[in-house]
Amino acid sequence: MGMTIEVVDTDWRNIILTQFDVLIAVENQDCFYHLALFDYSQCDFHSPLIIYRGDRAYSKGAVALKSCWLKTGKTAIYFGDFDPKGASIATNEGYHFMLLPSPDVVIKKSSSAMFPDAQLKFLPELLRGEVHSHFRDYLLVLEKHQALRQQKMQGKILKMVMLKASD
Repeated sequence: MGMTIEVVDTDWRNIILTQFDVLIAVENQDCFYHLALFDYSQCDFHSPLIIYRGDRAYSKGAVALKSCWLKTGKTAIYFGDFDPKGASIATNEGYHFMLLPSPDVVIKKSSSAMFPDAQLKFLPELLRGEVHSHFRDYLLVLEKHQALRQQKMQGKILKMVMLKASD
């Protein structure tokens, strides 16, 4: 909302990283192609480079691009499902922030039906980890075995939630 989105399918090496202020990696392909349905109006970025994190076909390029991006020292944001695996990717793969609705919205919209049992294995490390106090508030939702799919965040005001206290 309020952001013009241009989708370009190109080799990552053709992208001039200096043109962008943040990198946003999107987990789900359907959300990537419907980015205009999300509300970024409260986010502090102006020219984001938004990439699809990728399945098998796309992930190699996304990993290489993110690696180069992180060397620039600029902000990297993860935007995906708020479930144990999504939170684990966000905290363990070099991202600085996760795009999420307010804690109240996450609490209200999350459910156990969106929490895959197969992801329970990610929970202990997340709950033990050194995270920013704002992100810790979100982890309390996961601790109750509730999660929120990225698709359910459409139309909600998204915030940049800092992941680590040291960032």
